[in-house]
Amino acid sequence: MMAQLSFLREIPTEGLLSLPQHREALARLKYIIASKGFGVMTGSPGMGKSSILRTLDASLDKSRFLFCYINDADLKPKNLYSKILYYLSVQPSTYLDRMKKQFRDAVVNLYDTHDRLPIIVIDNAQDLPIQTIKEIRYLLNFEIDAKSLLSLILVGHPELRDTLKLRSFEAVSQCITAHYRLSPLDEKQTYEYISHHLNLSQLKMLFPEDVVNRIHQFTSGIPRVINQICRHCLIDMESNQLELADHQVLERVLSEFQY
Repeated sequence: MMAQLSFLREIPTEGLLSLPQHREALARLKYIIASKGFGVMTGSPGMGKSSILRTLDASLDKSRFLFCYINDADLKPKNLYSKILYYLSVQPSTYLDRMKKQFRDAVVNLYDTHDRLPIIVIDNAQDLPIQTIKEIRYLLNFEIDAKSLLSLILVGHPELRDTLKLRSFEAVSQCITAHYRLSPLDEKQTYEYISHHLNLSQLKMLFPEDVVNRIHQFTSGIPRVINQICRHCLIDMESNQLELADHQVLERVLSEFQY
């Protein structure tokens, strides 16, 4: 009975359920790329931001775009340029001013020689240092002959959007082309989500509707938490040789998550 392919953190992108809010987020990110702009996607932890980024990456024409994914807890300006230069196959200098010139030259070369544009994605951007947020303005002002040669996407928790609204970052906030805040799943979507994941392991729906409603209530519709609860329910069912996740199964599992 155990669902080997269901409720995993990183299932293949083709196995992801296409929900309205995820389709909207993906559409906005693609618009940002098409317009060579600056975008922000926010959402609480576990809302599916990483899955959307993986889907975005998989959908890109690699002959036209270079996807640069950056996730660093200490992303000071030098670290930012160093990581971008790594994607651009350039050995970074130890001096920030020199790194900026390397960056400009490499992006121009990428465009002129290969007709490719970098897409710079910074994840967990709610933790960016102040000096790095201000540096974003100079990344965005990088233009040759009035043509922008890159797209920049910040991804993070809801407080990222609040931070960018601060007066000290007004110049950066004004440059935002599009922003999207991911919303949690409703009860119907939670049922659809669980059913979809079970289908990945060729299993029929093992969670009655009233149990799904309780799962939705407990998880607030956050996909990552739904995955955890359902996975533990399947383990409980396996150990107790049960065919359905009834309320007793669910309450045993929920008791492990309540501290």
